Amino acid sequence: MPLILGVMWDLSMPVGPTTEFTGSFSGRGFALDLRYWGFGRLGVGGDFVWDTMSDKSMTERTIGNATVSGVAAKELDSNLMHGKVYVSNVDWRKARMQGRESKVPRVLVPYAAFGFGGARIVRRVDIGVSRYIDESWHWAMAPEIGIELPTDWVSWMVAIRYNYIAGSGDGPEQMFMNFGIGGGF
Repeated sequence: MPLILGVMWDLSMPVGPTTEFTGSFSGRGFALDLRYWGFGRLGVGGDFVWDTMSDKSMTERTIGNATVSGVAAKELDSNLMHGKVYVSNVDWRKARMQGRESKVPRVLVPYAAFGFGGARIVRRVDIGVSRYIDESWHWAMAPEIGIELPTDWVSWMVAIRYNYIAGSGDGPEQMFMNFGIGGGF
């Protein structure tokens, strides 16, 4: 069946303006990816992505007339939901069937995808006993390239995704890369 529910472990790397808030590479994330390859080389689907990036550094923050400084723990949580379109130069259904014949090697299915949807961004700063939280909603888009290896019982997946979260009146724009690895059933 050309319907896949993928589960991927996401590694995150902040880029662009996000590095001003947190610049550390993170292994705390996952993606749930639903794909329907029923149109041959074209697929549709969606995903839910959760990532957390954090840093510790010396900082200063001004709230009204008060300035607080000290070692700060900064954390950026992102929850993204995208509708997606996938395109490949290999027909996924044929690749899966070809792998079932014992004398024929498995076929890799490279793909490109584009996702568009919404994002919830939560930025936390802990300084001493004080916690400051900014929560905002944004439009988000995510171009992606990846490779699938369909087998009899699982489709192995590797993907690189660039997340652009547009700025809104409630919060600044965010940008980060995801490197995902997982499988789909």
